Amino acid sequence: MANEYVVGLDVGTQSTRVIIFDKAGKVVSNGSRQHQPHMIRQPGWAEHPMGDLWNAFTGACRDAIKDFSGELSEIKAFGLSTQRCTRVFVNNEGELIQPIMSWLDIRTLVPHQPGPDYEGMYKMLTNSGYYCYRLTGEYADTYGNLSGIIYPFSQETHDWLKDPEEFKKYNLTADQLPTLKAPGEVLGHLTAQAAFETGLPEGLPVIAAAGDKQVEVLGAGAINEGQAYITCGTYVGFILVGKQYLEDPSLGCYIAPHPGVFHYEGYGVRRGFWNISWFARNFGAITKNIMENRGISCEAALDLMAEQIPVGCEGLMFAPDFVPPSAEYRYRRGGFFGLDGSHTAAHMYRAVLEGIALSLKMNTDWMLNNIKKDVTEIRIGGGGSKSTVCMQIFADVFGLPVVRTTNPESCALGAAIDAAVGCGMYDSFESAVDGMVHIRDTFEPYPDRHKFYSELQEEVYKYLRPTTDPLYIKSQDFWDRWNVTNPDLVRYPAPNSQFITL
Repeated sequence: MANEYVVGLDVGTQSTRVIIFDKAGKVVSNGSRQHQPHMIRQPGWAEHPMGDLWNAFTGACRDAIKDFSGELSEIKAFGLSTQRCTRVFVNNEGELIQPIMSWLDIRTLVPHQPGPDYEGMYKMLTNSGYYCYRLTGEYADTYGNLSGIIYPFSQETHDWLKDPEEFKKYNLTADQLPTLKAPGEVLGHLTAQAAFETGLPEGLPVIAAAGDKQVEVLGAGAINEGQAYITCGTYVGFILVGKQYLEDPSLGCYIAPHPGVFHYEGYGVRRGFWNISWFARNFGAITKNIMENRGISCEAALDLMAEQIPVGCEGLMFAPDFVPPSAEYRYRRGGFFGLDGSHTAAHMYRAVLEGIALSLKMNTDWMLNNIKKDVTEIRIGGGGSKSTVCMQIFADVFGLPVVRTTNPESCALGAAIDAAVGCGMYDSFESAVDGMVHIRDTFEPYPDRHKFYSELQEEVYKYLRPTTDPLYIKSQDFWDRWNVTNPDLVRYPAPNSQFITL
């Protein structure tokens, strides 16, 4: 029997990964490219430099094909998933007229605001819609990657809004939007130009998947009602699988990448595991000896150090709001609370992990209490799932078994599962998950630790933000005033200083 392969795409905030899987979900080859830092042309903006994401994608494709030992004809489909909540503006030639707007950009929290910067706009697309056009020449997109905040779209009906007055609020016309396809459907086929740029075979079916967080859930094998998924990436979120469309202020209801299912997503932690990268980058020198002696990464060395620290970090807590959760709370900042002379960098690192888990748990409790749903099991994925100490912290904080699969690249695998079903490699999503997703290990919660974290959350941690918010509001007002009256004094780099790259 001939070999069959599918390709899954994961376009994250910091990098792009292209992975080729076999029918059993095993990674055959992969490519990865880092993105350039966001452009911040104004406070609160976050844009990908022109062409950077597409260049990273094509480079990652070529890297994956270079290491692929099979025949190109054995690749049966490409599963398309990208970041959610991005905005891409193109002219009638399909060319960018503005840098791609990241999901971290505050402008993505409100509908499109027309202006002179958008003259010549022919289409407003998601990143997946833009990639679809570049790959197939078709202005099509999966309806699993649309947000009702950004687009005149209904998650409940899986279609554009029908009410003209509601549609009008988005400052768009119907012809400025793409054609919608269901996850698992063919969006188009790879053009000769796209084949030349990516190294993938011309004519390859491009299959609709969903937003990156939804396909992560699928890639972790959470497809049954009551199963939940924690994504451990730049964004850390809790997603519960359910059968009904729900509206509630505590959650976002998204279309799953397989039919008849919705994802209930509570408020997550923006730049969640970015905090780990930040910590390793700025304080990683302390791990030098461990790294050299054991031949491991900085993050792995930090994990070893964190395992020696007791739960609660001896009174040290961390608030992970390095990016405010919404425009309403733009004054919020991250912070360590409770530092004293006994604390070490290992305490700080574990406090970051605990702060992410506790913040997520509080938001999840709000959601579950509102919708009266139970969780039977938590699956976990993303780059942060490589941390064993982090997996145990999540199990202890949530008081539930945490299941880690063999492939931490659950986003790319979820997109590949959509591709595998869409091209007929599997006849159902259930059989594709059975064949392609495999459990690596399960972390059971320790009852005494769960009791400790539950009481810490109830008696201390939940008061952290209500206590600090008034001070942060005053701080924001202060800096806003000085940024207006004397910006040269308070903005980087410092005045009268010799600039040195640190």
